[in-house]
Amino acid sequence: MTSVVSALSALLVGASLIITGTGLLGTALALRADLLGYSGSLTGVVMSAYFVGYVVGTYTCPRIVMGAGHVRAFSAFAATAASAVLLHALLIHPIAWTLLRFVTGVCVVGLYMVIESWLNERATNDARGRVFAVYQVVSLLALAGGQYLILVGSDSISTAFILSGALLSMGLVPVVLTRVPHPAPISTVRLDPRKLWRISPLGVAGTGVAGLANGAFFALGPVFAQRIGLDAAQVALFMSMVLLGGVVLQWPIGQASDYWDRRTVILAVSVGGASFAALATSLLDRSVPGMIASMLLYGGAAFSLYPLCVAHANDHADAQEFVATASGLLLVYGIGAAVGPLIVGAMIQFFSAPALPIFLSAMQGGLALFILIRMRARRSPPLEAQEPFVMLQRTSQSVLDMIAPDVDADEGTAAGAEPANPGAPPG
Repeated sequence: MTSVVSALSALLVGASLIITGTGLLGTALALRADLLGYSGSLTGVVMSAYFVGYVVGTYTCPRIVMGAGHVRAFSAFAATAASAVLLHALLIHPIAWTLLRFVTGVCVVGLYMVIESWLNERATNDARGRVFAVYQVVSLLALAGGQYLILVGSDSISTAFILSGALLSMGLVPVVLTRVPHPAPISTVRLDPRKLWRISPLGVAGTGVAGLANGAFFALGPVFAQRIGLDAAQVALFMSMVLLGGVVLQWPIGQASDYWDRRTVILAVSVGGASFAALATSLLDRSVPGMIASMLLYGGAAFSLYPLCVAHANDHADAQEFVATASGLLLVYGIGAAVGPLIVGAMIQFFSAPALPIFLSAMQGGLALFILIRMRARRSPPLEAQEPFVMLQRTSQSVLDMIAPDVDADEGTAAGAEPANPGAPPG
């Protein structure tokens, strides 16, 4: 395992630099937009454009990689993303920022695709799951670490953009210099909402809620923190603590879902997320440390929801449908992440900053009610038919091949696993 990770260290370093840069950019841009007096709705539009670009890039970037090759495509994505980030400091206008944010989203998903397809190609079968876990932890920690870079030159509107652009540029270096052979072509995805809904209504609904809530948090969490009176250091602490909660609690929550009815665990996570977000709202005027602690626990619930829903949907899908199902849910998440900032931006404009945790609580609470309806309408599959939980964050479809079960072409079932229960009803 150590030798495999060492061989892929250049890719992991490159990924961590890129993710740190994008994490810094999102927080810095939201704060700068708020300081410039942008309304909540306008800030929501600017921030949402990144997720729109992410969804569009999911369809367009595989064709670019196929035509140009991995190294050239990666270089083009990195150069374009870095240029777009740097131009934020020069073109200070909401329309310009929206367009640049969209371009950044398209390019970043292309960068993820190339890195993740490389990791998938080079990880051996016996180490694939562990490489995937290392990559997920590195990604979340880099995202959390990027929040603290807003403290560098916080009195200048351009410093954060320059740092973010530099990180994206530096992320190019270890990847293009790696001696790891080029991977196979990147696969494309196709969203079939009706088929996804037939497989798992709860999977689709839960993934959509996760996208709405997490997209709103990433886009407008810094605005919320700044408007309730937190300084730059406290904003970084607030954002990073929520992400840290996702890192620390996602694994034990996922393991619990392997031993109990997964819908029950998703219900508990939704109720917990709704409760912690509501508690944070009640503590806004009483205790900042208590509010941040509540949001840390919220992060553990919120960032567990997407991988739990992917695992639940795959409990009801055939083994050969794993990647297609997970890819479809990834797009559902991306669409939700694009819509969430638009809704919460308008809510903040008309109802003030606490609208964010209220929205988060409402989304989780609504999902909990939907789960109760689904549990009454359909029975759950037996525990032995459940797929193992995999720690997963929003990423590109290229990484999903790393966690797909090995399928026996003749039998159509996962190698070493029992055949899926064809009579199991959708969850």
